[in-house]
Amino acid sequence: SSGFVRCPACASWLEPAKEGRRCRCACDCEFCGECRRRPYHYRRQCMEIAGIEARYMAWQRDGRETFMRQAAQVERTYQEDLRKFEEGRTAHERQLAQAEQRVNDYRADERWKQQHCRICPNCRRPIEHMEGCDSMVCGQDCHGGNTQRGCGHSFMWSSAQQYMAQEEPQLKPSVEEFGLQCPKLEIVEWQEGGEPLLCDGCHAPLRGPRLDCLNCPAFSCCARCEAAVCLGECQNHPARDHVFEVTMSQHDV
Repeated sequence: SSGFVRCPACASWLEPAKEGRRCRCACDCEFCGECRRRPYHYRRQCMEIAGIEARYMAWQRDGRETFMRQAAQVERTYQEDLRKFEEGRTAHERQLAQAEQRVNDYRADERWKQQHCRICPNCRRPIEHMEGCDSMVCGQDCHGGNTQRGCGHSFMWSSAQQYMAQEEPQLKPSVEEFGLQCPKLEIVEWQEGGEPLLCDGCHAPLRGPRLDCLNCPAFSCCARCEAAVCLGECQNHPARDHVFEVTMSQHDV
């Protein structure tokens, strides 16, 4: 049997691959010609596999559940922060609209007074001439009645100064500056070449721990899809017995 390797599935002897470690038996078993592990492992050297398997077992034992619980809490906090942000932005936009309306109302009122009012020579109050003769009394009709706020000074309408529209004290009335920042979901988002890395299971942007299947040439997924793999519920990865390398953040790569 010198120079041959034995299949770990059916115990048949076969000639090892001429290039690389990957061996495929007639029984369809693929294994590593050096360490005899099956299925065949991609990505990593034989000496690294035991450590990766141990970490994956720890992930399956309690790491996955811990992450899922933390992610759920982060998601709840994010949704609450997002709700507050949207409410604050809506209130701010409403304040801006109300402030703009006050400016427009002020301008319209000033234009109207410029067209219809003159200035009391004594107290500088704008006075409207509604009807009657040229004689005016500030704060009431010339012949009494219709008492309003005014100094009571008598003057002639025709000689009174024309009211001029006043500049608004501030172009945009005071509105508290909207200082809230749109919250970000504090879960790592993976990128590759400056673009979001997509999960091969659900095809969504890969967020949270990255799980790379050692027994597939190229399959990387999110924690939710890895859990689905273990349950046999992932259409894009039907095998349930593969080992995944768990990487928590891009800094660990």
